[in-house]
Amino acid sequence: MMAIRPAVSAVVADLSQKERLTESYGLLRVGGNVGFAAGPAVGGYLLTFLSYTWLFGVASLTGVLTFCLILLFLRESFHGSTEKTKLHTIFSVATDRVFLMFTALSLLVFLAMGQINSTLSIFTVDRLGFSTAQYGLLLTTNGLIVVLFQYSVARWVNHLERFKGLILGSILFAIGYLSLGWIQSFGWSFTAILLITAGEIVFTPLTLSVAAELSPRDWRGRYMGFFALSQTLGISFGPMVGGILLDAFPTESQFIWGVISLIPFIAAVGLLISGFAIY
Repeated sequence: MMAIRPAVSAVVADLSQKERLTESYGLLRVGGNVGFAAGPAVGGYLLTFLSYTWLFGVASLTGVLTFCLILLFLRESFHGSTEKTKLHTIFSVATDRVFLMFTALSLLVFLAMGQINSTLSIFTVDRLGFSTAQYGLLLTTNGLIVVLFQYSVARWVNHLERFKGLILGSILFAIGYLSLGWIQSFGWSFTAILLITAGEIVFTPLTLSVAAELSPRDWRGRYMGFFALSQTLGISFGPMVGGILLDAFPTESQFIWGVISLIPFIAAVGLLISGFAIY
């Protein structure tokens, strides 16, 4: 995943018209979410008549078939630089202060984004008494909204100034997570999920679009790799931040989600202050 994501992001940037870049990344997210949603369902169905050994064999075969399709039908999207690079050269991107600032601010939002699959599960099931099925329904709602509305929203935000769209997405994240501190019933939890998901479908394709626009054409893969690393770090360390807060404040729900919501809010302020420098 870490190897293919920056490459795919760079290819999309190479092949898309600049004025439709956000729209293209929105469509890419729809495809990714369809795959993530369908994968467990297909796996569950196959387990009804296959062993785990055969199940993972089928998954491996899918990967091989994808590899063959790439070799047969895809061509290099950029024929510029032929410079050979090593893995450590990805960090040379950090010398670009504008791109580094943008990546750091995005990292804060990704830290908040990582809460939905970890902190939220413990909070809703252990603290609020929701069933695991109810928590699963919240995640399903998140995925369905992305699949149904991501492309349309991406087309809409494509007409906004980039930094304004990113600020809007960050604020929606902040409000959504903050509202979780006052949730007492399962029905009201959908409001928070709607706000969080709205932030996700506004913010995420825009970050990829801005990252692509800020990257030099010859170094686009390197830049997208560095940005993908920040996204992975944010989503990976987010659960640790949420876990520390849950352990330290077992009864202070409003404080926990207040601190978490402060993270994307700080990012929004940073994007507002640095907006003219970045965009």
